[in-house]
Amino acid sequence: MRKTAAVLLSAILLALPLAAMPVSQLARSGAVLTKPDSDYAFSANPAFLSEGEAFYLRAPLSLSMGNFTDIMTSGILDLQSLDEAALVESAMDILRSFNGNMDFLTARTSLELSVFGFGLSVGGRAELDTQSGSVDIGFVPCIALGLDWGYGHRWHIGQQWSVAAGFANHLLLEASTSPIDAESFVSLALDPSGWDISGYDNIHSSVWDVGVHAQMPLGFSAALVGQWDGDRLALDGALGWKGSWSVFSLALEIGMRDFNLIRDSVDLMKSLNASADISITRFISLSAGISQGYPSLGLDLRLLCFSVSLAWWYQDYGVVYALAPRDNLAVEIALRFD
Repeated sequence: MRKTAAVLLSAILLALPLAAMPVSQLARSGAVLTKPDSDYAFSANPAFLSEGEAFYLRAPLSLSMGNFTDIMTSGILDLQSLDEAALVESAMDILRSFNGNMDFLTARTSLELSVFGFGLSVGGRAELDTQSGSVDIGFVPCIALGLDWGYGHRWHIGQQWSVAAGFANHLLLEASTSPIDAESFVSLALDPSGWDISGYDNIHSSVWDVGVHAQMPLGFSAALVGQWDGDRLALDGALGWKGSWSVFSLALEIGMRDFNLIRDSVDLMKSLNASADISITRFISLSAGISQGYPSLGLDLRLLCFSVSLAWWYQDYGVVYALAPRDNLAVEIALRFD
C-alpha cells in the first residue's frame, strides 16, 4: 500500500508544479521584505500580491545542490583520471563532509498566478536529504505538495507615499521514507523492485502570513510580516532604500527575522540579514546578501518572457550555531508574464 501511495504521489508530483522559494531570494539571503515584486509574495511578504493587481503568471523550475564546494573539490567528478582506490577515497571524502540532516539535491517547480490582487500557487518539491554522516550516512527521499493562496492591495497616498497590505495561507503535504544507508541506496537505484522501505507522510498545519509594506519619499521603504502556525507568532521586519541613475539602480535592505523571539546574542546574530543588488536596466541584476553571518551571491537575467537566476549561499546545519555551515548552489529557469 505504501509503495502504491508513493508511486501515485510521484505521478502527481510530475503532473503538478512544485512550490518554491525563488532562487533570487536565496541569493539575497532572504532579505526581500521591502522589494515589491510578485515573485516574493508567497515566500516573503504577502503584501506584494498587490503588485500583480493586473495580471501575473510565473512557472519556475529550479535545481539545487547542497554541500556544493566539498563535492566539487572532492575530485569524484573527474572519473576518467581516477582509479578504483582514488574513486573510493573521493567518495569517502564526500561522505565525511556531511554532518547531521542536510539538503543534498532538490528539484522545485511551481505555477503562481495573481489577478486583481488575488493570488494562487500550486506546487511542492522533490528532495534527497542526508542523515548522520561519514560512513553512517543515510539518504532520505522526500516529496511534497503545497497550496498557497492570498490577497493583497496597495493604497496610494499623494505622490510619494503608498501602503500595501496582504495575507496568505499555506498548506503543505509531505511524504518521505525512513533513512536508506548508502549501500542500500545504490542497490535500490540498480534494482527498484527491491523497494522495502517504510514511508511517512505529514500534513503541516495551515500557516497564515500577514504583511505590510510602506513606500516612503526619497526611495525609503519599510515592511513588517507576521506568521502564525497555530502555536507561535513570528515577526519579521525590514528597512529598505532604492535609488536609480540612468540605466543603473541600487537597492539595499536590512532586516530582522523572528525579532520578537530573540532571547540572547546568538538569536540576534541568527535574526539579522541584509541584501544589496545592482541592476543594469531591468534585464541584468547582481545581488549579494548576508544572513546569520554567512554570505550569499546571485545573478538574475531577464529576456522577453523568460528569466534565469543563479544563487550561491550558506546554510548552517549545526545543532550549535556555526558548527556545520555548508554552501549551496541553485539555478532557476522561469517562464513569466507580468
